[in-house]
Amino acid sequence: MSDVSVVVPLYNEEQSVAMLQRELADALTGLDYEIIFVDDGSQDETGARIAANPRTRVLHFEKMPDKARLFSLVCRRSAARSRS
Repeated sequence: MSDVSVVVPLYNEEQSVAMLQRELADALTGLDYEIIFVDDGSQDETGARIAANPRTRVLHFEKMPDKARLFSLVCRRSAARSRS
């Protein structure tokens, strides 16, 4: 279980997601963390620009879901993962 989970919603962010990933990792250095990127149905190469990393997870949706449903889903998945 990570001490810190950062959930980042993304939509068509191919130009900035790699930099964001690096900056988050730098800012979280020294902590037990995970970064969860939620690709809300991007039409560009957002998902492909996220570097594979054991501390990084990516959830892909084909289309942008309702934000309340999305938040609930991410929370449930994170909680289930922390219990395993």
